[in-house]
Amino acid sequence: MVDRAAVGLCLVGARDEVLRANARWLRAAGASAAEVLGKDVLAPFGRAWRIRALLARARRGEAVALPPLRRGGSAWDARVEAVPLARGTGLVLSLVEAVETRGAVRARREAAPSRRTRKRPAAAPSQDPVLRALADAMPQIVCVVAADGTPEYVNPAWTAYSGLDLAASVEQGWFRVVHPDDVPAVRETWLRAKASGKPEQVELRYRAADGGYRWFLSRLAPILDARGRTTRWIGAGIDIDDRRRAEADREELLARVEEADRRKTGFLAILSHELRNPLAPLRNAAWLLEHAPAGGAQARAAVGVIGRQVEQLARLVDDLLDVTRIARGKIELRRGRIDVAELARRTVEDHRAILAERGLALELAAPAEPVWVKADAARLKQVIGNLLANAEKFTPPGGRVSVSVAAQEGRAAVRVADTGIGIAPNLLERVFEPFVQADGAGRGGLGLGLALVKGIVQLHGGTVEARSEGPGRGTEFKVALPLLAADEPRTPTPVPPPPSPARRILVVEGDRDSAEMLRLALELAGHEVEIASSAADGLARIRSFLPDVALCAIGLPDRDGYELARDIRGSPELAGVRLVALTSHAMPEDQRRAAEAGFDAHLGKPVSPDEIERVVRGMAPPAGT
Repeated sequence: MVDRAAVGLCLVGARDEVLRANARWLRAAGASAAEVLGKDVLAPFGRAWRIRALLARARRGEAVALPPLRRGGSAWDARVEAVPLARGTGLVLSLVEAVETRGAVRARREAAPSRRTRKRPAAAPSQDPVLRALADAMPQIVCVVAADGTPEYVNPAWTAYSGLDLAASVEQGWFRVVHPDDVPAVRETWLRAKASGKPEQVELRYRAADGGYRWFLSRLAPILDARGRTTRWIGAGIDIDDRRRAEADREELLARVEEADRRKTGFLAILSHELRNPLAPLRNAAWLLEHAPAGGAQARAAVGVIGRQVEQLARLVDDLLDVTRIARGKIELRRGRIDVAELARRTVEDHRAILAERGLALELAAPAEPVWVKADAARLKQVIGNLLANAEKFTPPGGRVSVSVAAQEGRAAVRVADTGIGIAPNLLERVFEPFVQADGAGRGGLGLGLALVKGIVQLHGGTVEARSEGPGRGTEFKVALPLLAADEPRTPTPVPPPPSPARRILVVEGDRDSAEMLRLALELAGHEVEIASSAADGLARIRSFLPDVALCAIGLPDRDGYELARDIRGSPELAGVRLVALTSHAMPEDQRRAAEAGFDAHLGKPVSPDEIERVVRGMAPPAGT
């Protein structure tokens, strides 16, 4: 039994001498039987002083935990139990090797027994008191069965796990304590072992006393008589449930990583396509502006193309930033008292011409009375706009798109339905995930629109769901938001400050083209503008030019814009200069850093000249200046 156990076993005498050790234990010890028999059990491990006290405590009957053993690139879990011997109290040391492979956890098979072993008659634990004490002390499941499979012995580990003693195990039979799905494998292993007379093993689930199941590596080996005939079988089981579950979790994680990688690769291909699309018309429009007569029809057409394509590029960048902000919980909502019905009317009118160009009919059903919610108007308009854009993208010409608003059961319900291509059942649950799009359909896009819809709605405490009867049957999206309480105070409408006169403006920008275009746009609006190309140049020009406003990039050739802002704020004579960060660093933490450095406003690129003009003219001088 010791020789064929599925774990490393060593029987130790009362003076810590090795009485018997199997091949697995010897392999862990890195020694041969001749080198350890009759000698100190701790000698091969070189750290007797660390665990000698633990062995003494175990011999007194205490439960102790031995540190794990690492030898030759293998890891072994070590255990110790006390056993009664004819001359004092001995110990059973067991070593369980952790053998992990992708997809399963397997133990190595032992070689077939030698001819000398086959000729030696073996006794069952119930017939030999030392073997009985050894099996009783093992933490692994051990059993002995007759040649026909009837249990003759089960150790306490089996009874503690299953709740079955020997009599109950005989009554139940092995197939009734094995998971039903594993019975065929058990039967096949048993027949194979009987036919070959060699050890066999199988991974299976045994029923525990509480009715649950755990995975075990179950090993079956024959006990032979003097003639080499199998008289009974010894079985051992090692609990590998935690390892199986960990491996299953790893496999699931690997599948998710592979799926994410596949989606990332697809997304990068789509992103490359979507970013390249506007480049051709932009290049052609720039060529036309260079060669066509100024103010002519061709020049005006080129200007229109540039505006539309830049707007498309800006929308792509904004979507990417918004998805990142939502995923990191960094998006900020500016909530107020919003009439969803009125907001839906305005959004529908904004999209009506676009849908009409695609040959789509657009219908709206909204109540005359207000449907109040507390929401960020711009974000809520983005939600409805994204749903309309999705309908427009996936509905063939001649189709219909409808929008409805209603107050239902304490919630404001906004529905956007179309007669388009519909959604397949396998995609319906994943349609709100980033970068997910229907295959072979639509007219471009990054697959972020619906992910943004879900993220924004959830931030408002609402829900969104998609419904479709299948391909070709259209789609409906329903957004539900909490209705505003009737006594909720109204948010006062802010009064815009009166427009200010033209300003003296310094543009600190390392990119020459960006600085020059911004200078021309600001001068066209009537401002006096100078340009600086570095932080050092910017600080010098601020001292000499004394601008009202400095538009400062963050990425400058010599130092970043944060340092420049701190230098300006550290100079009392420059206290009257208002600072605006004009940068592609547009995440919330970037805005926080800008405010901490002393910037009065933060504008994320790309930003329109109209927006810059609004910010510049809306800035009042600092208090006390």
